[in-house]
Amino acid sequence: MTDLPGRRPPPHPETAPTFRERLKNLRHLGRLVSQIWRTSRPLTAASIGLRLIASVQPIAMLYVGKLIIDEVVRLTSLSAPGPGFAEWWASGALTTIIGLLALELALVILSDLLARATGPADAVLSELHSNQVSVELMTHATRLDLMHFRICRISGPAGARPAPAAGRNALLSQMFGRAQDIITVTTLAGGLFFYAPRLILLLPLSFVPAVWGESRFNTSAYFMNRWRTPERRELEYIRYVGSSADTAKEIKLFGLGAFLIERFKKLAHTIFLENRRLSTQRAGWGAVFSSISTLTYYGAYAFIVWRTIIGDFSIGDLAFLSGSFLRLNGLFQKILLGFTQIAGQSMYLDDLFSFFEIEPTILPPAHPKPFPQPIARGIVFENVGFRYPDTETGPFAACPLLSMPRRPRP
Repeated sequence: MTDLPGRRPPPHPETAPTFRERLKNLRHLGRLVSQIWRTSRPLTAASIGLRLIASVQPIAMLYVGKLIIDEVVRLTSLSAPGPGFAEWWASGALTTIIGLLALELALVILSDLLARATGPADAVLSELHSNQVSVELMTHATRLDLMHFRICRISGPAGARPAPAAGRNALLSQMFGRAQDIITVTTLAGGLFFYAPRLILLLPLSFVPAVWGESRFNTSAYFMNRWRTPERRELEYIRYVGSSADTAKEIKLFGLGAFLIERFKKLAHTIFLENRRLSTQRAGWGAVFSSISTLTYYGAYAFIVWRTIIGDFSIGDLAFLSGSFLRLNGLFQKILLGFTQIAGQSMYLDDLFSFFEIEPTILPPAHPKPFPQPIARGIVFENVGFRYPDTETGPFAACPLLSMPRRPRP
């Protein structure tokens, strides 16, 4: 997969996590929600409350639209009370339709206000949460041994991904957004089941293929990013060394410019080819799954039209059912694809919370001995050695005695 020397082969498909293991990774979502709640309880409660109200708005809009269409059809069957609007108004025939139009207008305004309020609340909450996690990361990092930074995929506030903080913020919005969509789906499915229960059976055909494909590609992207963590860090280091004023003199003195450029181009091109291949496959399969979804919708739409022609449904029912199925299809895909993305993000959360679970092995003694003042006999290191983590040997493992004598003060 790569021609870079000294790299292990990419992860094989059989090493990918099973479905049960992916669900197990979701346990970290509870810890994430707890972090979010600790960040700001008022903002978290406000975001949840606004989404609860917004979740029932789609079914309300569709049903009011159905009532408007049915009322218009009813009015067209009446004898006109007069040639102008004044006569219609005086007769009272327009009272219901005007009330329905006003109600629909109020729902549209409410939807816009909810969206405008939810966005800033989520943005501020995400910023506060990102800052809190960064502080907790740095605080925990100060307690750890240096070897933990060698073996861990998180280094300070930066992680294995290019922008882990942005990823956590996106996950926050995804979690709250998918909870809102679930409530909306429940209300829409209830209305659809009341009118046409058979249409519910078509929904899995429209979204299951897309969910399977998205889950597969999210897992592949995770392993690709995880496998390429050393190369990405090297890219960042080369980018800094090659363009920093602090290293410019050494680069010119030793003639390292061409070497660094070639190394950067080779690394960047290898990663680019892998990402391009994954993106191309995802786009191709996504088009296939989208076509399946579209065909399923129009099959349901044809069924609703036929039931309307034979008199089982009114024109308003036609608009309500077709709109409900279209929204349900889109929301089901959005929810399940969102959960596959959340599951993919939870694998990165495993890296984050695993870092928090690391405990330092070198701890200060509970009752340290005071440092001698002044030093009269010098400093002696006895039985001092070094070995790499998880190994039994190291470059200085066999060194029994190191001494650093100092001349006593007069």
